[in-house]
Amino acid sequence: MTGFVEWALEAKGIDIADGSVHQGAFASALSQWLHEVVLADEAVMAWLESELDEATLEQFAAGSFDVDIRQNDAEGAPAILFEDGQEFSLDALFEGGKTAFVWTKGRAEQTRWFFDEFAAPVAEPEPEPEPEPDPLAGLYFSAFTPETGRELWKVTTDGEVVLVADISEDPDGSYPVGFTEFNGKLYFRAWDGGETGSELWKVTADGDVEQVADIFEGSGSSFPSGFTEFNGELYFSAWDGESGWELWKVTADGDVEQVADINEGAGSSDPWGFTEFNGELYFSAWDGESGWELWKVTADGDVEQVADINEGAGSSDPWGFTEFNGELYFSAWDGESGWELWKVTADGDVEQVADINAGVGWSYPWGFTEFNGELYFGANDGETGRELWKVTADGDVEQVADIFEGVGSSDPVWFTEFNGELYFTASDGETGRELWKVTADGDVEQVADINAGVGWSSPWDLTEFNGELYFSANDGETGRELWKVTADGDVEQVADIFEGSGSSSPSGFTEFNGELYFSADDGVSGRELWKVTADGNVVQAADIFEGIGSSSPEWFFAIEPESQLPMIEFTDPPEEEEELLDLLA
Repeated sequence: MTGFVEWALEAKGIDIADGSVHQGAFASALSQWLHEVVLADEAVMAWLESELDEATLEQFAAGSFDVDIRQNDAEGAPAILFEDGQEFSLDALFEGGKTAFVWTKGRAEQTRWFFDEFAAPVAEPEPEPEPEPDPLAGLYFSAFTPETGRELWKVTTDGEVVLVADISEDPDGSYPVGFTEFNGKLYFRAWDGGETGSELWKVTADGDVEQVADIFEGSGSSFPSGFTEFNGELYFSAWDGESGWELWKVTADGDVEQVADINEGAGSSDPWGFTEFNGELYFSAWDGESGWELWKVTADGDVEQVADINEGAGSSDPWGFTEFNGELYFSAWDGESGWELWKVTADGDVEQVADINAGVGWSYPWGFTEFNGELYFGANDGETGRELWKVTADGDVEQVADIFEGVGSSDPVWFTEFNGELYFTASDGETGRELWKVTADGDVEQVADINAGVGWSSPWDLTEFNGELYFSANDGETGRELWKVTADGDVEQVADIFEGSGSSSPSGFTEFNGELYFSADDGVSGRELWKVTADGNVVQAADIFEGIGSSSPEWFFAIEPESQLPMIEFTDPPEEEEELLDLLA
């Protein structure tokens, strides 16, 4: 930006410092500089656009104004004089004091004043509007208080713990379960206290709680479960009181309708295990003739049996559906070779992958988890007990390790990938059930003997958070408490929440809004809501059932704010996994 003194010399040949310059020439040059340099500056013009109203800007653009150069004022800034009589000061363009111009008129000295430099004000950026709170976002869970019974609660994005709705007036509560996000809403099952039974409910995008449908009309319960999104619709199992437990859905428009009466009439097909694969929805169901077999919903919405694996009235009971390498693996029984490993190929064919426990024995493969391009699981070959197996990238089935050497079973469970390795729990017959891993090179090794010796620490609920792997374990001294594997692979206790030998038994680890929430009992305030903060501190989030009573929060389900990546998490283990854990306890 060219100052007045420099411009006057270059453009007009006037040396302002020369006292012989006539005052008229000075005033003319100053006015011209203000018009042609200052008011023509792009930054100044942008500033004027932000300061002047539309009508005044039109006058400025048309040149319908003059400039009062204020040469006789030792302090005042120039101003724009508009045709309609408005005056707009340019004082924001000039900082510091004015410079004196002295000339001689006869024997008397005359002083005039000017600003030599100018700069357009830097407009303060408009503050980013505070994001509107997302009413649906939160960590939802079920909790109990004496006042409301077991009802729907959540942790807000501000970290507050609030009751979302007291759905049931019954003192036992509505027992909300099965939370699933679909189409910008949170669907779940709840009981309103007896008027309509246990039915389908939702939290709307605005945060309102309302019943979606009374599927079993009246006081009967439809017990909707297995909510799974497929093809823009939400599929589930429910009972309408007439056609048994059958396949239902919520359409994209929010309507609720039965998809198919697979076991026609009053019988129930009990569809479950819904898993999307290759653009279709696979599940297990019973049509009343061929037993529990493999079914699917096609991309067009048709419902059909995929295969009668255990031919005739027998059931193959397919379950554990897991996609791997473009195929759908699962466990099933064909009536001849026991429960073994099966798959649906990319072409839709159904075939047995391997008869691991050869003959009529059952290998009962389950826990399918993909890691490092291979599919790991537990299975029993009838000789080495239930051990660690895998399907290789080439489709071969092989035992990875006989951890409990001989006929004993290590029973590997809780497979969780962390830091490029596959962690799980297993028993080698010497150190009890402890933490193990498959390294990136495929080696199998014990990570730590937390309950040293033959005792079992039984690590479970393995959950990655903030670059570390959290879990529950019992070291034999401080009870079942919160532990972790650090980013460096070290194993350490995070906190002895129930101080001493008592167990806080932390469970249900679920990440929300940069913190890890879970349920625990500190021995003082009962089983309540706790969390690990972003800094790694362990604190009680809320004493919902105040005092020594327990609110026993469970069924955690996280919906992150829209400004963050969506992360929806369901942490309660499947029913069959709970049964196994009970056996291992």
